[in-house]
Amino acid sequence: MRSVKDGVYSIEQAKRGLKGYKKSCLKCHHPKQFAGPAYMDSWSGARIYDLFEVLRRTMPTENPGSLKRDQYAAIIAFLLKINSFPPGEQMLSSESDDLKQIRIEGPFKWAKPTKKSVNEG
Repeated sequence: MRSVKDGVYSIEQAKRGLKGYKKSCLKCHHPKQFAGPAYMDSWSGARIYDLFEVLRRTMPTENPGSLKRDQYAAIIAFLLKINSFPPGEQMLSSESDDLKQIRIEGPFKWAKPTKKSVNEG
């Protein structure tokens, strides 16, 4: 089992995730809602697959499941980036079997997201 601390997404993917976040999420959700120990603690011990499925089944609110799987994965990459998890060379997969092999685990270090860090993805 891999960890979100193992560089499970790429910088380019997080940048695409920022664009997707702005288009599909920002009108209802400010990124600060999803950054920090309180939010990440709520997912501690879960798999990235679990987060992926919650997003896929419930978001965007007006049309759940309407994004492509790679778009949901990119948005998760953006969320990992704003929570200070390190990037890697490979993109986060959108395949369920791959996502089930990545655990969300702390301790969670956190740097308060700045406008620059959020806008850069």
